Amino acid sequence: DFSEAVAGFTVADISVSGGTKGALSGSGSSYSLTVSPTSETTGMITVEVEAAVATDAAGNNNIAASQATQAFDTAAPSLTITDDTSGTAIGDVSFSFDFSEDVSGFTVDDISVSGGTKGTLSGSGSSYSLTVSPTSETTGTITVDVDAAVATDAAGNNNIAASQATQAFDTASPTLTITDDTTGTAIGDVGFSFDFSEAVTGFTVDDISVSGGTKGTLSGSGSSYSLTVSPTSETTGMITVEVEAAVATDAAGNNNIAAS
Repeated sequence: DFSEAVAGFTVADISVSGGTKGALSGSGSSYSLTVSPTSETTGMITVEVEAAVATDAAGNNNIAASQATQAFDTAAPSLTITDDTSGTAIGDVSFSFDFSEDVSGFTVDDISVSGGTKGTLSGSGSSYSLTVSPTSETTGTITVDVDAAVATDAAGNNNIAASQATQAFDTASPTLTITDDTTGTAIGDVGFSFDFSEAVTGFTVDDISVSGGTKGTLSGSGSSYSLTVSPTSETTGMITVEVEAAVATDAAGNNNIAAS
């Protein structure tokens, strides 16, 4: 707004930093210009008009204007999702949600999870956390997604969608089947086979309880083992072979289930 009507004032007479000039409109003493701030950043728009770019009806040049400034924020908050588990999870996984700046409006409903069950979302500002319980007795991958425009910063900018976070899990406990090589009634040594549903470690002859006979040496590895049992001599009866839970573990660290 000039103090009086002027002529010769054009958009080229306006110096702008921090944004892009649109078209100048107006005439006489009043003009307007839209400035689009630089995208995806924060800063300051400055607008200046130097002296002697416009003249009044008497031919007097204008005086330079005081600089005009306007702070702006066009930076959309970004989001990084990480978790606290390396390798393969066998239990709950804690996921962290770190925005590039403080946001509001972010809730547990804004988080999409597959392969597990969401707990309660905690946190505020730029940092949040959520525990996810993987699906029990199976193997798979937890995926965590947050779409764009579910949270806003103080300036009203919507967040950018986060890159998907994934975490492998294995909650399947190894099962064990015990069989033997003898039909009918044994009259001598009996070979027992111990077949786990997957490879395990830590399984020893001491983990096998036997009654009605004497254990030999345990052989095998991975998912398959064998043991010869010699029945008690000069008698009749029943050999029983048992393996309790939690005597062997799979590669993920899950304990076995007790065998029948």
